[in-house]
Amino acid sequence: IRAAREHPLAAKVFAGDRGRQFQALLDDLGQLLDALERLPLTFAHADLNTGNMVAPQGSDEQTVLLDWQFGGSQVIGYDVSTVVGCCAVYEGPVYGQANEVTGPTINAYLEGIRRSGWPGDERLVRFGCLGAVTVRVTLVIPDLVLRAIQHIRDPERLATRMNYLSESLAYLLTLTKETRELASLGV
Repeated sequence: IRAAREHPLAAKVFAGDRGRQFQALLDDLGQLLDALERLPLTFAHADLNTGNMVAPQGSDEQTVLLDWQFGGSQVIGYDVSTVVGCCAVYEGPVYGQANEVTGPTINAYLEGIRRSGWPGDERLVRFGCLGAVTVRVTLVIPDLVLRAIQHIRDPERLATRMNYLSESLAYLLTLTKETRELASLGV
């Protein structure tokens, strides 16, 4: 964050309200992590991105997951953060803006949980999804800014990347309010 604030193009990513909200998130991080640790574990792919998903014969109803080398126990909702990160934030809007990818991904995860016979409170699942997105995507924005500063030499391309990271961060920070509310409910 310090490096971003010192860079003329990157400074706006954490300017104003975004900077204050991001700092507040950092200040509350311990409580959020404690709440996430209390979530139930589920089996997760843990590298869920479009390169590891195949729709047999172009199916809209079935997806086969490949490359299970990172598969194992994770908190419920973990895989949502990988999809959002890989498809909408880390490399830019590969499959849409963060605000276009996050909601449908969480809804699809919730639908899968329902189909599996999940007997618990869906708010707990939603908290897992949002919490994972917060920790694994929102909190990665400073690193993405730093990498862009270090590696993108074209000023126009860098400005585009900083604008996108600013928009993504602004949207992701809107999700933290619900994340905190769900965490405070003890779900």
